[in-house]
Amino acid sequence: LKVLKSAGLLFGIQVVQRGLGIISTLILARLLAPEHFGIVALVTIALQFFELLVETGNRQYIVQKETLDDEDLDTAWSMDILIKSSLAVLVIASSPALARWFDEPALTAALAVAALALPIRALRTPGMMRLAREINYRPLFRLTLWQKGLSFMTVITIAFIDPSHWAIIAGNLVSAAVLAVGSYRVDHHRPRWTLSRFRQQWGFSQWLLLRGIVGFTRSQVDNLLVSRFFGTTALGGYNLVREVSLLPALSAIIPMSEPLLAAIAQSRESRTNLAYRVSFSLALMITVLTPITVFIMLYPELIVRVLLGTQWTEFAPLLQPFGLFFFTFCLFSLISDAVIAQGK
Repeated sequence: LKVLKSAGLLFGIQVVQRGLGIISTLILARLLAPEHFGIVALVTIALQFFELLVETGNRQYIVQKETLDDEDLDTAWSMDILIKSSLAVLVIASSPALARWFDEPALTAALAVAALALPIRALRTPGMMRLAREINYRPLFRLTLWQKGLSFMTVITIAFIDPSHWAIIAGNLVSAAVLAVGSYRVDHHRPRWTLSRFRQQWGFSQWLLLRGIVGFTRSQVDNLLVSRFFGTTALGGYNLVREVSLLPALSAIIPMSEPLLAAIAQSRESRTNLAYRVSFSLALMITVLTPITVFIMLYPELIVRVLLGTQWTEFAPLLQPFGLFFFTFCLFSLISDAVIAQGK
């Protein structure tokens, strides 16, 4: 029952997050050109690549740990700040070289500024992870409203004044700052600097690093190829249509399955309960995914025309194969979290 309540609350949070995100995307699709979305896509690819190379897996480590104390939380917080700050410096230093490699001069400044969101997000209190472990998402709801609301207003305001990729980058920075500051209002834990549990956490995280490298290659190699062979404008259209195909997954389906991670961790000693929860979740997810996938593959032009506008119709045929990508994306996320919840 607690898992179901948490799933419902998470769904409410995601309605706010993704609802504003969808509205923002639809407005920006009519204000920005494909090359602007292409620059943002390149920034996202570069940051994801650097970030996975230093993946600490602190959230997964905290959720699956049988016994938890403040030392674990503070170590996770200290590791995150240290690593993300070092990563931001590395990204800023390498941004000119990346801009030359992608043949996109505007990427230098965009990537350097966007990288600042990494250490800002890392400053949030680690007590947020304990809330997830306890399947207690109620305190996060108000924070989410402020975070997404202020970010949304920032993006739209800047896009109307000066339509460019800077609107999205500024929105991400505001979102990171509100999350960092607001987290200390929703949770009482005040961390202190320590790396006393570094060895234990890194022993768990090294496998997440390998998983992240494989996942990045699987999910971003197509964007890299499109950028290299077809240019930033084509990448903008390609990446936006791909994002549209994943809207149902990121806005509702995956967030509603997130409480399963903690639920499985609590029942991993009982193979019967574990098998039931995983099997039931898979059956439920496939039942929901099938009709959505069929609709995406049958009506790609209608979806693109309604959501993005007629200027994006040349990219509509891409939505058909992305329908299958949406289906496997959701299933992989559920199964992967189920394995991690068992500490594997």
